[in-house]
Amino acid sequence: MKQQLLTLMFIIILSQIYSQPVINDSDMPQPGDIINYNIAILSGNYDYTQSGNNHIWNFSFLSPANYSADTFITVNSTPLIYTLIFSNATVSLKQIGSYTQSGMTISNIYDFYKNSSSEFSLIGYGAELNGIKIPAKYDNPDILYRFPLNIGNTDSSTSFFDISLPNIGYFSENKTRKNFVDGWGTLILPLDTFQVLRIKSVVFIYDSIYYQSNGMGYNSINTEYKWLAKGHKEPVLEIVKSNNYTTVTYFGNYDNSINDKNKCIPSVFLSPNPAEDKLLMKVLSPGYSDIIFTVFSINGSKIFEQTINNVSGYSLFEKEIILDKSIFKNGIYIVNIRNNDMNYYQKLIIKK
Repeated sequence: MKQQLLTLMFIIILSQIYSQPVINDSDMPQPGDIINYNIAILSGNYDYTQSGNNHIWNFSFLSPANYSADTFITVNSTPLIYTLIFSNATVSLKQIGSYTQSGMTISNIYDFYKNSSSEFSLIGYGAELNGIKIPAKYDNPDILYRFPLNIGNTDSSTSFFDISLPNIGYFSENKTRKNFVDGWGTLILPLDTFQVLRIKSVVFIYDSIYYQSNGMGYNSINTEYKWLAKGHKEPVLEIVKSNNYTTVTYFGNYDNSINDKNKCIPSVFLSPNPAEDKLLMKVLSPGYSDIIFTVFSINGSKIFEQTINNVSGYSLFEKEIILDKSIFKNGIYIVNIRNNDMNYYQKLIIKK
């Protein structure tokens, strides 16, 4: 009897270790989530397309070329026209950067997502075209994941939008996505290891643009490989192969010791969190330039900023930040700590 119990316990332990994670709506981003990630260049002959049950993907060799962060915000914190058009969205992400081509400048781009118990989908974009705010909502959502996400799942979606601006131009996008959950197992990254579910998506996109008598069309086929881990809100590793390039992003505190392997990685610690009226900031290897400490509301408005001088020469720099009660009320805030050597984001909770 004792031997049978030990065998049963052993089987249960093995099933917990070697069973696939099940991804659902609780693993998707919400307003206030901040996800730091590294951007890498994939080199060598590693075959990232391989997959299967209880597979091991070893990406411990990845080296970051850059880093960034995704900050998810409420839909109500975006411009009013987007709030009205995307009233059924649950979260928004403001993209970084702008694009200029053929006399058009596209800037201040927002992605709008809807999360539900059955799916997580992209329902459209908002952007400024030469300063004009334009919402672009799909007729049918671009479904990124159907829940619960399990090995062997397959699905597809087709999405379309078109925008006509009198005396200016026309823009449309036609997209078809095919998803395949093709594996699960262990993902090894440079600084961590995850139990993951792998989803492969093939995305066919045709964009058509007509602007001030100039017309053009673009065809692209993107193959996306995403490794998802429980509770991590975004893929812990994503590889996108497009027509002419491959991009790699992976989860983690960014490493900006890219060109100097003997240089320490800046690490930032904030305590306590939740905080009341004071906050202690600790920075390991802060670099040699002044630190700018900025706090944003959950709606993206800057409410506090402080420049901190004389940080060079410290292996560990500490600074107490006073949280003015007239400015900081109970709630969730976004902290940005940056200088020439780092650009760090973290959620801060004020609770008095």
